Amino acid sequence: MKRQISCFNTKALLDYVRARNPENLHFLWEPLKGKLPVGEDPEQFLTDPNNWISTEVCRDIMEQTRIATSDEMAVYKAGFESVRQRKLGYIEKILVRAFLTPKHAFRKVQKINDRFNKSKKVEIISISNSRALLRLRWFSDLSLTRDFCLMNKGIYQAMLTMWDLPPAKLEERVCFFEGGPYCEYEISWKRKTLWKLFFRRPAVKRQVLNSLVEEMEKDKDLIRNKYEQVTRLNEELQKKVTYLFSLQEASHAIVSILDEQGLIETIMNLLAGVTGLHRAILFLVDDKRESLRFARAVGAVDSSLERLVDYEIPLDRMSNILARVAATGTPRFVKDVEKSNLRKGNIVLNL
Repeated sequence: MKRQISCFNTKALLDYVRARNPENLHFLWEPLKGKLPVGEDPEQFLTDPNNWISTEVCRDIMEQTRIATSDEMAVYKAGFESVRQRKLGYIEKILVRAFLTPKHAFRKVQKINDRFNKSKKVEIISISNSRALLRLRWFSDLSLTRDFCLMNKGIYQAMLTMWDLPPAKLEERVCFFEGGPYCEYEISWKRKTLWKLFFRRPAVKRQVLNSLVEEMEKDKDLIRNKYEQVTRLNEELQKKVTYLFSLQEASHAIVSILDEQGLIETIMNLLAGVTGLHRAILFLVDDKRESLRFARAVGAVDSSLERLVDYEIPLDRMSNILARVAATGTPRFVKDVEKSNLRKGNIVLNL
């Protein structure tokens, strides 16, 4: 999957739906089967700002956000709320809040933009202490919809709240998604007086420092969880490698061992080794006698095996679990033999 959109954006969408329509939260990732990394929990993956997704996946989630909330402006509102409620990551908080005024932040708007996505370039046409004119040049080869524009509007309008100012006024002069060559936003805001800016500087430093400490603790937990996840995936991978190796060994045995008993013994030993079974018994179908006959066992005491030498199970004895499996081809798993309906005196259960 292409890394084009930070999951900061999808986290904003999931948080918005969770707060308003939690019963519909699953709508957001239902269309994404096969589009997210295998083995990842969709909700956890899409709310981790360290992850990135393609514009196609983000587009689908935006569409589902509108469906889940029955609100055509839900994506705009999600972008707005994500900033207003201070749900930026700590790097973004530093980039924005460390600037003394909105003007300083807008001068770095492309750098801030790159933290969130790689779907556009932002041009500063003009800027003053209370106004900025921006052009968003979207990459035309990407799968984008009007929702991307709406989310950016919400984010830009809410940015002013990071300086404890009212939301900005935003007028869209040109829209790429209505046939224009780009989106052009005229953003205006109320200026703070000089004395407020002077007294704000120490407070900003404290806020940034506190944010750093808080987010670093969160990152430590994230790294710990990722390490545990990688360890678990490595264990699963090792199991699969072992399975594949055993299949290769079994295939080699089939083509190289001509003796039936030798072949059966090799396969049974491989089976027991791969699965970790303490005991395993193999029955073969005897078509002439229409029965299952004992062929090989591993893990059982040799003296017990003498009772199985001539042991057969008629294939039409459907009360027998082995006969049912052979007849239907459907495997059966008995979790607790003592609580099952199996005949406890059966010779197979008492090896």
